[in-house]
Amino acid sequence: MYKPKILCVDIETSPLKTIVWSTGTQFVSHNQIIPGGHAQIITASISWRGSGVVKHRDWGLKKQCDKSLVKWLAAELVKADIIIGQNHKRFDIKWINARLAYHGLPPINVATLSLEDTLLLSRKSFHLPSHSLAYLLRYFGLPEQKQSGGGWERVIDIVFHKKRQALDDHHFYCDHDVLGTFALFDKIAPYVDLTKSFGLIKNGTRDSCPSCGSKEFKTTNNYYYTKVSKYYKYQCTGCMHIWKDTRKVK
Repeated sequence: MYKPKILCVDIETSPLKTIVWSTGTQFVSHNQIIPGGHAQIITASISWRGSGVVKHRDWGLKKQCDKSLVKWLAAELVKADIIIGQNHKRFDIKWINARLAYHGLPPINVATLSLEDTLLLSRKSFHLPSHSLAYLLRYFGLPEQKQSGGGWERVIDIVFHKKRQALDDHHFYCDHDVLGTFALFDKIAPYVDLTKSFGLIKNGTRDSCPSCGSKEFKTTNNYYYTKVSKYYKYQCTGCMHIWKDTRKVK
């Protein structure tokens, strides 16, 4: 049985540096971004399922350039069978891709990455007042809780004052987002329809649980119906996930 390579990733970014006439609600044009004021990735954390280790890197306290950081991230992303994240499909992955292109580094083609986004899975399957990581961890009573992001004060300390403690605090924050996302994914996986089949990845066959990959499952007492066909429904005896077959009942 193949052991899937499952990666969880999270990044934290710097703000744009712009010039404005005053405070208050206003439209800020891209022409107001000062030279060298483009946002970058400050820090990133990753963890491989089963390693028990969270690794992180940053843009460098003094040089503040994310080139080597995104190069490292890209090399890790392309190794993974599944990449897990909270809102990473819209945010983290696109950020990494944009910075790869900016630095002229080899492309990874995000369309070829197998992503499972806990934010999208939650929104699709649960009716909740919030789908933020902080709320979901608290709602499901998970031991790993969202840490403080430090607000603008920490960002200013990192970007302008280049304080080591502020950057270390950002690493701690990012690391715990990875741990929290893994915990959240494990909690909700049996209750949602994952976009990828863990059974197919682990066993090379769809005759196994798509949520956890177990080959121990049973046929339920009812079927799934469409307008023209019916399909068997199965339940995993391990995680209890229920799914329908893709093959019609003959």
